[in-house]
Amino acid sequence: MKKSNLWDDGTAVGINETMVSLIQNIVESPKKIKFVHKGKSLNFYWINNNYIIMEQQFQKKHIFSFTHSLLGFGEEVTNFYKLDQGENCVSKTKIGLSDSTYDSLRHMSLKALNKMIEDDSVEAQMKQFLQDFKDNGQEVIHVIFQNGQHLQTVLSFIPGNHYCWLPDAQKESKEVHFVSAKLDDFLSLIENAKIELLKTEVSSYSRILIVK
Repeated sequence: MKKSNLWDDGTAVGINETMVSLIQNIVESPKKIKFVHKGKSLNFYWINNNYIIMEQQFQKKHIFSFTHSLLGFGEEVTNFYKLDQGENCVSKTKIGLSDSTYDSLRHMSLKALNKMIEDDSVEAQMKQFLQDFKDNGQEVIHVIFQNGQHLQTVLSFIPGNHYCWLPDAQKESKEVHFVSAKLDDFLSLIENAKIELLKTEVSSYSRILIVK
């Protein structure tokens, strides 16, 4: 911290006023957007109608910057997840898994999962889903939009090559469904959720909207 000129022995807490103000804005921010992936995080903290603090955290380092609240996050999100934008390389595909099968895939060994991917009896679309699921650490990524102390929106996805997989909610279904989608479509969902969060009054009650 001393190397970054944020240390100040003349203050009660040992850091300069700029850092104190930054930390206070983050702690008191009424609205937050959080992206987490493989030990890294990209966070946005709403200050007012004009400005948002952006925090990039990786390898115990924190990088802060300011961005205008009306600007999109597409470039930052694309870089954070290392998404490869371009023409969707798979046709519109839907995958259905039973709850037990999906749970098994989440905890399956890499050896067993690779065996499934290499199995000629498994359909090509399922092979592609399993490969993307494996490459993402056998988990679904959740993007959190927080209003006050409560979640307002949660967006979920699995990144692929020039596309992604989105959960597809099915009423009264005991299966877990995913559908392939263009990255631009998913980034539009993020932008729409951000706009909705910023225009909503600070929450004083619990309301969770899951977008799948």
